[in-house]
Amino acid sequence: MYNPIPKKLRLRGHTLPYGYSQGAYVVGDIFAGGGGTFGDYVQDSNQGLDVTSAAGKRVAAVIMWGLKRHTASQPYNKFSSAEKNGSYPCLNKELEALEKWKSVLIDYCVVTDPNCAGGNVNEDHWNYFELYSEEAAKWVTSQVEGNVTVTSLGTSGSSSVINISTQTTTLPSTAATAMSGTSPSSFGSAASTSYPVKSSGTGGGRIVSCLYLKRFL
Repeated sequence: MYNPIPKKLRLRGHTLPYGYSQGAYVVGDIFAGGGGTFGDYVQDSNQGLDVTSAAGKRVAAVIMWGLKRHTASQPYNKFSSAEKNGSYPCLNKELEALEKWKSVLIDYCVVTDPNCAGGNVNEDHWNYFELYSEEAAKWVTSQVEGNVTVTSLGTSGSSSVINISTQTTTLPSTAATAMSGTSPSSFGSAASTSYPVKSSGTGGGRIVSCLYLKRFL
């Protein structure tokens, strides 16, 4: 499986979660919290990961690709859809939770992606890894080499969360529902990679969530 991050960086004890498409739902719920209704499914509420917890202190880079919960005007947005909403933008309480992670978080979405920006080019939802893996890898590498974590930078300071007053109250599904109907081969393996692989597949989501990497000895 394609992994552009040097092995010595992957073995330093950092947590590098990423999620693609449906997998990005799961990553978002890990850090922002979740709960609500998506389609015919009602999701139980969950708290987001505490930035001061042992697990939170090891998070160095979080990437969400093609997220249907993409929300406009957030400081961690990347690419041309920075000012666009997905179908189920985050609630304000979830944006407040994600604000704490902004130093280690990127939300990748192009404006033509139908999943995260209401676009009309399906291929632009499918080709993130093919087009942008190297760029993302450079960012992750800089985060790891710089030993950047939320706690290393602190969580104080003025908020840049943008309230979304017109957002829907309908929320996405849990991890189990998000992955239902998706073949196992469409998900990354926590045992084999900690970063998006280049993929030509067109279905499902991909996630390696809260992968704890061994320390480099």
